Amino acid sequence: MTATLFDDGTMDTVILCDCGREHRFNREYTGETSGMDDSDNAEDIIAYEEFVLDCIAEVCETCECGEEV
Repeated sequence: MTATLFDDGTMDTVILCDCGREHRFNREYTGETSGMDDSDNAEDIIAYEEFVLDCIAEVCETCECGEEV
């Protein structure tokens, strides 16, 4: 199974499983950064990339592929 980051125009982080299911995640920001206003902050970019990788791993582990959508 594979899953990829998908942009549907919402603020959610959407991971699309290869079975066609969309899985939505919302990241809680901590510390001094406050989301998109600090998108140039290198630490925040790395943290978001790690968040996306964790989301993809979760989808690959938990998606119920083959069941009716």
